[in-house]
Amino acid sequence: MQPDYLHYKAEDLLLDESFLHYCAGDPEAVKTWKAFLSSHPEMEKEVFIAFDLYHNISVKSTAEQKSAALTKLKTRLSQLVVNEEEPGAIVRPVNHSRIRRLLAVAAVTVGIIIAGTFLYLNKRNAFNSDTSPAVFAKANYGQEIHSAADQRKKITLPDGSEVTLNYGSSIRMASDYNKEQRWIHLDGEAFFEVKPDKNKPFVVITKNNATTALGTSFKVRNYAGESFSDVMLATGKVKVQSMSGKKEDKNVILLPGEKARSIQECTLVKSTFDMSVLRDWQSLQIELNQANLDQIIASLEFNYGVQVKLQNKPARPIAFTGKFSKESLHDVLEAMSYTNKFSYTQRGTVVSILFQ
Repeated sequence: MQPDYLHYKAEDLLLDESFLHYCAGDPEAVKTWKAFLSSHPEMEKEVFIAFDLYHNISVKSTAEQKSAALTKLKTRLSQLVVNEEEPGAIVRPVNHSRIRRLLAVAAVTVGIIIAGTFLYLNKRNAFNSDTSPAVFAKANYGQEIHSAADQRKKITLPDGSEVTLNYGSSIRMASDYNKEQRWIHLDGEAFFEVKPDKNKPFVVITKNNATTALGTSFKVRNYAGESFSDVMLATGKVKVQSMSGKKEDKNVILLPGEKARSIQECTLVKSTFDMSVLRDWQSLQIELNQANLDQIIASLEFNYGVQVKLQNKPARPIAFTGKFSKESLHDVLEAMSYTNKFSYTQRGTVVSILFQ
C-alpha cells in the first residue's frame, strides 16, 4: 500500500525509497511523483525542500569540507531566518529540532553532509546573482526550432529538458548549449520541463523577461503582437527578471501556482492562478459551457496562442457549449463556426472572424 505522503515532511520523504528513486531520475519514479504533485500541489514545498537537500548532499566531500560545512550550518542555525524574497516578510525563529532531524535523516540517507546543505535555508545561488539584460540580449542564439501556426511541437533539448512549443512559436539557443550555460530565447509560448543542473541554471529569455530555473516546470508566453508577457509556474521555483535594465524593476520569485505578468516592460506583477488551468493547457483540454463570445475568444487565445479579431458583431448573443481534447485549432474553429454562423481566416497567429 502506498504511504500517505500528504502528511510527509521533507525529512520523511528522504527516507522513502520511491522518493529517492525520483531524486535520482528513475523514469518510473519520476512519472509517479509528477502525477502525485499534479494531484497534490500543496505538497510542492516539502518536495522541493527534500529534492533540493538530496542534490546538495549527494556529492562526496573531504572530511575538512564536512567539518567546515557543519560549522557554518551551526552558525546559521543560531540566527533568525528572514525570507529575503518578499519585502516586509515576517521574521520567525528557526525550528531547530526540525533542522536537526533533516540533517540526521540526510546523513543516514546519503552518508555525507557537505557545504551545500545549508543552502536550502536561503535562495539558491542561481537566484542570488543577476546576469544583466544586456548580456542575455547579446548572447549567441544561432540554432532555431519552431512550430507551425497550426502545430504544437514537443522537443527534447541536449540536456534532457523538454519543451512544448505552442502554435506559431520558436526557440533559439547557442550551438554550445549545455556546455557553459543553458540559455533559451523564446518567441511565442512554450511549456518547459527542466532537467535539474545546479551548476548551469536554465534561463528563458524573451523581449520582456528572463526566467531562471534549476529543475522545474513552467510556461512562458510572450507573442510579438501582444502587449503583455506571462510566466506561470507548475512545479519547483523560478526567478523572473525584467529585461528593461531599470534598477527599480525588482525581480520576482515564483512558487507553484503563482504567475508573473509584465505589460510593455513595466514592473512585474505577481498573482496566483488555478493550477487546473495550466494542466488543461498542457493536455489541450477545452470545455466550454454556455460560453459567450468574450469567453470563446479568451479560450482560443490562451490555448492556441492566437489573436482573434472580429470583423463584425454577431446578430444575436452567443452561448456555445462544447468539449475538445487535443483538437487542432482548425477543428475547434470548424465546430464553433458551424453552430455560431461565422467564417474565419487565419494568417500566422491572427484569426479573423466574420459573422453572417
